[in-house]
Amino acid sequence: MKAYDILRQLYRTVPDLTPDFSFSVNIQSISVAGTTVTVITDSAHALLTDDECYISGIGVRNTIVSARIFNGTLSATTENNHDFTDGYQENFEIIGATEPEFNDTFDLIGVPNRTNMVGAADGKPNVDSISGAPYTLETTGYSYNQINGIHKVTVVSETELTYEIENPVNAVLEILDTAQLASGYRITGAVSFEACRQKYTEQTENDYWMFVVLGTTTSSKDRKNNSDAIYPINANSGYKQQLVQNFTVYVFADCSETISARPVRDKMEDIFEVLVKSLCGYKLPNLFGENYYSIVFDSHFTQYYDKAVYAHVYNFQTVAQINECQIFEESKDVAFRDAFLEITYETENVS
Repeated sequence: MKAYDILRQLYRTVPDLTPDFSFSVNIQSISVAGTTVTVITDSAHALLTDDECYISGIGVRNTIVSARIFNGTLSATTENNHDFTDGYQENFEIIGATEPEFNDTFDLIGVPNRTNMVGAADGKPNVDSISGAPYTLETTGYSYNQINGIHKVTVVSETELTYEIENPVNAVLEILDTAQLASGYRITGAVSFEACRQKYTEQTENDYWMFVVLGTTTSSKDRKNNSDAIYPINANSGYKQQLVQNFTVYVFADCSETISARPVRDKMEDIFEVLVKSLCGYKLPNLFGENYYSIVFDSHFTQYYDKAVYAHVYNFQTVAQINECQIFEESKDVAFRDAFLEITYETENVS
């Protein structure tokens, strides 16, 4: 477990949930040409070339070239490959059709291929074709996730920047109500609580700050033993050892304008909800191979208060597993490695 991976997850989730830990500006326009995305903000973004920012709230339009409603089922075909997946997205919306029956949100019930999807149209009359300028707006999927997310930027002006994506997106981008560019994160890592407190008190602005500190990693115990021995190795089942990995998120806030920090403590309940939505259920990259276990919440409480600074602690935990392929193993392919040959010579005089 690395603090870097936890921070990356917080960078791409917290700005969508609260403005308290980043600097945000609204996106005025956004477009894509090949693999280059151009963003214009409605005020100065305060970024430098090679800085990272978080883009969110951008939808990807995909033109509907044909559609039909028959016996309570909608069949639609898109101009470009869509990212709808049966069992992942629950529904899709069609916008801009001349026929009012099509301008609706449909439950997704089938995805025959990358340009076709099937929706439930119960109660709607049969309609043979679609006209106007219809499209579906994708807010999940691969193309959407290429446009949104964390990107390293090239600055064009104080309100314009560009960034590169992995593959071309041949689509019109739409700015949703939540569209924003977030940067200047007040989310970082440290090695101890004291390091966090020192860093916070050095700040000149009374902003909220969030720090990730890795905790103790312990190994699983065998509850069948009569001691606290580490899980014993069983040659028949191979090496399987679970690691309990702990980490803490500290949140610091200024409370000098309060009598007893009650409003700040209440605010920590709102931040708790943000952290749960950001971390719980997320599977961290596992240094020992595939990680089957997600982050879970442990506890939270007041850590520090001196009438000027308030600090709250949120404890989390995840589990990783060491398997046979990650441990030391003697090679069995060297001939005579453990062999020892003893020869005794006897001589006899022959007369």
